Amino acid sequence: MGATGTGKSRLSVDLATHFQGEIINCDKMQVYKGLDILTNKITEIEKQVDEVRGIFVPNADYTKGIRRSIGVPEMDKYLREENKLDNDEESKKMLLQSAIKEIKLNTCKLICRQLEKIRRLRNEKMWPLHHIDATNVFKKVGKDGADDAWNEIVLTPSLEIVEEFLRNDDHKFNVEAAETNNI
Repeated sequence: MGATGTGKSRLSVDLATHFQGEIINCDKMQVYKGLDILTNKITEIEKQVDEVRGIFVPNADYTKGIRRSIGVPEMDKYLREENKLDNDEESKKMLLQSAIKEIKLNTCKLICRQLEKIRRLRNEKMWPLHHIDATNVFKKVGKDGADDAWNEIVLTPSLEIVEEFLRNDDHKFNVEAAETNNI
């Protein structure tokens, strides 16, 4: 588990490949139209606003399900207004920049909530959590440098943790079902 954008999906693929396992994705917000689920990589085209237009539903309820995903409600105003603005590119640009700013703000809020939940599992539930900090991986420039950093900082320690877990018979945890309100 970890905050948004920290490499959880990549790590799950790496671990499943190494241990010949299977990934069961329980990330309720991770749905990409037309995205190959094995790569978890968004192409340049999928990053564009045009991709969002294909799944935009006017007057949608953003309080439930996949529409709660970061980016969907924030882009609503832009997607509703852009056709009304015809050739007013400056206004469109301002609306888009406002949506992007709101996405970034909401992403930060989500990360803070996720980190608080992780701390609660460690401190209140006494779960034996391991801290793998991938920050320096994302600071690397170039694919080779980032891949090397990933292997050293994230993958190798994670492999050791899982191997230790698999060797240890004393890993029985009492897990409570999470509430599913607004999912």
